Amino acid sequence: MRPQAAESNVEGDSGPWFPAKFCVDCIEELQASQFKRYCDSVANTTCAREQRSLLERGPPVNLRDRLAFPESEDQEIGALWYAKDNAVHTAKLKDSLEGAARQALWNDLRQFVIVDEDPEHNGEGPVPKTT
Repeated sequence: MRPQAAESNVEGDSGPWFPAKFCVDCIEELQASQFKRYCDSVANTTCAREQRSLLERGPPVNLRDRLAFPESEDQEIGALWYAKDNAVHTAKLKDSLEGAARQALWNDLRQFVIVDEDPEHNGEGPVPKTT
């Protein structure tokens, strides 16, 4: 992995500030796509375990990525600081919702719950039949 240029450095805040492992362009791509990817994953997954995990956490509001921000302990980031302009930026995801609108979406997403699947099944291969 090559070192990042100073102007592409970004830091995340979920408590203390810490450097992101991705460049600004990658972080901004995550911000632009992560909310839609979450909604699509809930609606289209065929794995009940994955879906339960997504629905338990609920629709994301802010950026969250365990590889980009390993120190965040897989929690959402509160804010971003960009070295290129020495300023704090929002970590809010494009199109993400808050408050009552988020709760309404969460309720709507629950309609996609996969039923009749063994809760211990890992999503690989056919679902074991129970007799």
